[in-house]
Amino acid sequence: MGVRDAEGARSEVRVGPLVLRFAMGSSDAVLVLVGCPSREVVGRMGDGSGHVARNVVPVPWHTVRNLTPHPVRLVGPDGVVALPPDGPPARLVLAEDLPDGSVEIRGTVIPLVRTAATSAVTGLPDPVTGVLLIVARAVAEEFPDRDDLAYPHRATRDAKGAVTGCRALGRPASRRDTECAGQREP
Repeated sequence: MGVRDAEGARSEVRVGPLVLRFAMGSSDAVLVLVGCPSREVVGRMGDGSGHVARNVVPVPWHTVRNLTPHPVRLVGPDGVVALPPDGPPARLVLAEDLPDGSVEIRGTVIPLVRTAATSAVTGLPDPVTGVLLIVARAVAEEFPDRDDLAYPHRATRDAKGAVTGCRALGRPASRRDTECAGQREP
């Protein structure tokens, strides 16, 4: 259940292991990572409620930018947050395709090619304190030690199987995070 202000407006939406907290009357968001015992913190929440937080690590994200070419819909039990694209998409630069034969399917010849991405990326800004960037998974995995990169994870689908949103934002596990890697919320 989301936190609500005196007028009943939601100021918090839970998406997988993240909690998006919005300051009322502001578009700023603070993300909170939940459930990583090796980083347990016990302290008062900064929302003035006086509640004590356990197993919560505040991550000071004040801005969340979507650097994918399409809207990202974050689906939580308390609602949906839609983030439109915000700037040019971050993309891996692809290497030139290498011919690898062909295949005939119902009378039509289709070329096979070997593909690869380089380690070069376009459209990815340098890290900025307090800014979380939503990018394609391949981009985030190219930079596993950048804490400011996340990708849509745990897709939601409609009856026809089309992706409609995601229930979490994923981040590649870096060496310092391996003790929490693999932990999933039920």
